[in-house]
Amino acid sequence: MVDQTGVEIISIGNELLNGRTVNTNLTLICKKLTISGVNVLRAYTVRDELKEIVDVLRFVLEQKTSSWIITSGGLGPTHDDITLQGVALALGRKISLNEKALEMIRGRNAELILTDARRKMAFLPEGATPLKNPVGMAPAVYLRESETNIICLPGVPQELEAIAEESVLPMIKRDAGDFFFVEGILWVQGLLEADLAPIILEVFRERPEVYIKSHPKGEEFGIELSLTVTTRHPDSSRELVSKSLDEISTRVLQASGSISSRRIVNHK
Repeated sequence: MVDQTGVEIISIGNELLNGRTVNTNLTLICKKLTISGVNVLRAYTVRDELKEIVDVLRFVLEQKTSSWIITSGGLGPTHDDITLQGVALALGRKISLNEKALEMIRGRNAELILTDARRKMAFLPEGATPLKNPVGMAPAVYLRESETNIICLPGVPQELEAIAEESVLPMIKRDAGDFFFVEGILWVQGLLEADLAPIILEVFRERPEVYIKSHPKGEEFGIELSLTVTTRHPDSSRELVSKSLDEISTRVLQASGSISSRRIVNHK
């Protein structure tokens, strides 16, 4: 078993729960962490309500299963942007004006008038470090609580992605160490998923290090198989994935199916 860094994600926003907004931020964060060799353990979605934010953060901290917690949403200037208030309350910390965060907000525009709404985005929990937002105004926030690192990101997708690339992923990668994510993709035609299931099980039992997941795409397109390994040794794991692809392909052909495509992707 590879000893991976664990991350839990908390998405905050009424719009995520009433169906108005698709949570693309969660998909993006999970994908970027996974291909970096980081293990996303769980994800939670809560409303813009102080008690909900406090409860879920305290719950995650009490589990002590993750070294990193990432929140998204609720850092803006409006009345319902209350994530940092919730974080401060959950951690038992005061919240106050952070001068460095205020300078980051000022730096977006030399002629910017610092209204109360804009100043609100510079009120951070005690001990927090603001992280530069290269796209928008609200800084992201980093805190450490005991052995757990906490990152609070804005919910605007373009801002979240920019901050993740510039600040957050490098921090987590340094903490995680040198991991690689190896993925094999196999497209199977002519078999139903129920026919493919015993083949997958046989290969998984032979090579339990390889995680195999089937993704049916409809009768016209067949079934996409994803074979993944997270490793510190990309060459041996690439060979492991390649052999697993060979074994599945052989069994598929024996079952009167066909293979339309196969490839291996080496992420780092």
